[in-house]
Amino acid sequence: MHSYPNLTPLDADSVRRIADTLAPWPFETMYGGWWERVVPANAKQVMAASVEQYIGAVTGAVERF
Repeated sequence: MHSYPNLTPLDADSVRRIADTLAPWPFETMYGGWWERVVPANAKQVMAASVEQYIGAVTGAVERF
């Protein structure tokens, strides 16, 4: 499946808990589950922005696009 993770969305609390669990750990690079899904730099900041965008989308606080 091309977009398998999008078929099982997580609630905002679960996403926040995952982000909070990763917060103490320093990291610069993030590897995705598929080829060419690598964030080579600033991955911690990219993840934090993604978490906020996701939570906003699932709670209705941000317009989905």
